[in-house]
Amino acid sequence: ASDTGSTTGSGIISIRENSKGEISLEGVSETVVSTVDEVAFVLEQGNAVRATAAHKMNQNSSRSHAILTLTLEQRARPVAAKQLAPELRYLRSKLHLVDLAGSERAKETGTTGQRFAEGVSINKGLLELGNVINALTEGTARKHIPYRNSKLTRLLQDSLGGNSETLFIACISPADSNRDHTISTLRYASRAMAIKNTLKLSNQMTAEEEVIYLKQQVAELQAENERLKGLVAVSNMRPAGKSASTGGIPVSSGGKPALVTN
Repeated sequence: ASDTGSTTGSGIISIRENSKGEISLEGVSETVVSTVDEVAFVLEQGNAVRATAAHKMNQNSSRSHAILTLTLEQRARPVAAKQLAPELRYLRSKLHLVDLAGSERAKETGTTGQRFAEGVSINKGLLELGNVINALTEGTARKHIPYRNSKLTRLLQDSLGGNSETLFIACISPADSNRDHTISTLRYASRAMAIKNTLKLSNQMTAEEEVIYLKQQVAELQAENERLKGLVAVSNMRPAGKSASTGGIPVSSGGKPALVTN
């Protein structure tokens, strides 16, 4: 989703917000994954289409910010659900992994034309993200949060000031030539640390999701019922008074052969 109006390989990506304030993308595909390797494969596919280019300061400079979003769902199995509180039987969370491109100064990078425009777009996203962070740190004193000023802040709207926690990793340099960039980055991270959110469990299913979940529970309970029926049937088929371990010889409680009289 580009702030400059450019398109991806599959066309324009639109950002939508539902009635619950949740942000979603229109024009992208969602892949179901269940292992770490599958997540890594999807991440590699995303990196393959990420634009990079060379300038005076970096041979492989990122020309955009990148966001990997994982939607995680946890559903308790019927046996485990009995031991859990109702609010813990279904949990949903969204994990945004965000790689922010570094801010650029044209006189240092020497970019022109399209590369210059990309740098402007990168800086705009970082500036608006900083404005949103500043607004969120003001708490209730600030009525309007400028999420809509950039695609980056719009995408992260439900993560920055919503029901979420934020971990900010700042990349800085000890070199004296990068002093201004380092101080600016640390101030940026310091402001992000000042955001205070109130967290609550996300455990509400839609009507359709609840029907599917209940059907799965019924199927699992039926399978367990059939398994128990099979065990009972096998137990009833054993000859009375015989044991596999004693060869059919009655034994006493002490484990010794019992005396049998006619």
